[in-house]
Amino acid sequence: MCIVTVNKKNSISCEPGTNLYKLLCDNGYFFQGNCGGNGRCNACNVLITNKGQFVKSCRYEVTEDIEIYMDIKETNILADHSVDPGIVKDAIAAGDSKMPQGYGIAVDIGTTTIAMELIKLSDGSRASVYKTINSQTATGADVVSRINLAAEASGLELLHNMVAEDILKGVDELIKKTGISDTEISRICFSGNTAMTYILVGTGTECFASYPFKTKKIMYHGEDVSDILGHSRTGGVSLSGIPYYIAPEISAFVGGDISSGAATLGLYDSKKYRLLIDLGTNGEILLAGRDGGFAVSTACGPAFEGAFSGGLYGSTLFDYIDLYRRSGKIDENGIICPEYFDEGLPLTGDNVLTMDMVHDFLLAKAAIAGGICTLIKEAGVSVSDIENIYISGGFGFHLDTDKAIRLGMFPGYFSGKTKISGNTSLAGSYLMLFRSDITEDIIRNNKKTEYINLAANEHFNNVFVDSMRLVQI
Repeated sequence: MCIVTVNKKNSISCEPGTNLYKLLCDNGYFFQGNCGGNGRCNACNVLITNKGQFVKSCRYEVTEDIEIYMDIKETNILADHSVDPGIVKDAIAAGDSKMPQGYGIAVDIGTTTIAMELIKLSDGSRASVYKTINSQTATGADVVSRINLAAEASGLELLHNMVAEDILKGVDELIKKTGISDTEISRICFSGNTAMTYILVGTGTECFASYPFKTKKIMYHGEDVSDILGHSRTGGVSLSGIPYYIAPEISAFVGGDISSGAATLGLYDSKKYRLLIDLGTNGEILLAGRDGGFAVSTACGPAFEGAFSGGLYGSTLFDYIDLYRRSGKIDENGIICPEYFDEGLPLTGDNVLTMDMVHDFLLAKAAIAGGICTLIKEAGVSVSDIENIYISGGFGFHLDTDKAIRLGMFPGYFSGKTKISGNTSLAGSYLMLFRSDITEDIIRNNKKTEYINLAANEHFNNVFVDSMRLVQI
């Protein structure tokens, strides 16, 4: 056996010839890579300290005891949400004939993170929660890299096994924390973007890897979750015979995480329009009311979900850029003043704000601003017709909306209308635990929702360019 010691703290044993990258991923470490483990992006580089040598972990086989140093990136994982207690109370009182007793598990599969909660079905209370990094981040930080990889059979198998193992480990941990038996679990519900749910059920993504980005028909309900997850390889938990539900997607790039979140917020029940903005690795935006809805998606990259340098979270970056913009150390075009241009502006700890970080920030926030403005224009909706604006996702949960307005990500009319909604995708999974008919409702709403492709939209392109500045729009 060989021993790999990580950052002088954690020792991992493995067989000689084990791939270092896989070993680290299997033991809870992650890399926001972009090449699928093919040795091209350098995101998985580690330092072998007892050799004084940097190596690409995805190309390195462990043949002896080694000590390594790796930069540990941290990602805030949000599991907070709220669902109208009346909905749950009514569902329990109605005695849904398909709703068993015992416990249910709600799962939110994000591009970067996974959140799970164990729910007591008799009263809707949370018994335990589990949060982890999505192991698929080792193959690429953004959803497009996953789509391209899952378009091929071998890539699909790799990604499916990764997420299935993540979820099975989560089930094991939830059971261990609470001391319940696996026989007490009677329903599991999943919510996530379209790529994540397709990968979960083992369906290839080649249909929306290129234009015209069509979706396939997948099964949103099954009587045995082990058909898609397999069986636990970590704690011996059996999931055989447990029914599952999956939130249906609106389009290739607006997934069940948005449609199920919309159900918990009652977007399609209102006479006036309501706007849901989910801020994460992908920016998904839905404007909906009783008569139907409109949806767009934008690519934000990991800027709004995970970390920049040294684990700096996206909302913290907003705080610093707003501070330095108001103090004049960054101008309205996002240029750092000459005094700090080369070395960067100080942040927390030893971190600094560089021009590359500001540029990535501008790209992400301009994409959101363009998506919001284009969606409202194409829908032909007046600002006065929008009743409420809900901000969801891990990044949105910590965001100061006044700063987002000042820096030009949100329009000025958002002031006083925004509501921070937490993890609405997990809330959607939670809601499905109590309503076996909810997927049918979501499908009906999805059918009356128009997806607007921003790729060739002139208005989006114009707003995007205008929003590459730190001024209010």
